[in-house]
Amino acid sequence: MFAELTNPRQLALSESGIVYAGSFRAGNLYGVIDANSDGSADKVVTIDHGLTLPTGIAIQDGDLYVGAVNKLLVYRDIDQTFESSPEPFVLYDELPEETHHGWKYLGFSPEDNLFFNVGAPCNVCETENPWFATIMSLDLDREPLQPEIFTSGVRNTAGFTWHPGTGATTILIDGWLKNNVAWGRPTDILEMPDGSLLIADDHANVIYRLTYETP
Repeated sequence: MFAELTNPRQLALSESGIVYAGSFRAGNLYGVIDANSDGSADKVVTIDHGLTLPTGIAIQDGDLYVGAVNKLLVYRDIDQTFESSPEPFVLYDELPEETHHGWKYLGFSPEDNLFFNVGAPCNVCETENPWFATIMSLDLDREPLQPEIFTSGVRNTAGFTWHPGTGATTILIDGWLKNNVAWGRPTDILEMPDGSLLIADDHANVIYRLTYETP
């Protein structure tokens, strides 16, 4: 186990080695520090609280981007400010407010556009708003900011990444099973510089660390 914290969701690693984590219903944003690099967190800092499902996070140019349902927030120079309760800059706040599948996953494309999902506000339904059930992109150099639909028909997105030849690929993570009973819910995977994997589990309230040894 790497760290204990409530509802960890998407993970991001800064250049200085701080692991950041969004959360689900806890409404918290975390910074996790492994000061002695022994694979176990020495300190968990609650950077912000009272947010609405701040699940999706991404780091770009030293800033931490956070998706909280209808809002995209930016915490500037996060490595220098995370312990001092920084106030976020509201990048965009006109996304749908529905919380059912409203939680976000964030990522920056090779072209430095911010990608995020807008889940369907139901399990099976039709909506008039074309933004529901999509993955969207946002060109941060465009004024005024205007999200664009990248792909549609995606009920809920657990994660995505990019391949040099194929573009965006959706990754689905369903859960841990033990004796055919779900006992956790892995929500994101982060590869660390030493080759280990951090896995956020928002049901077990932990971040696991997986390593391997050469036989």
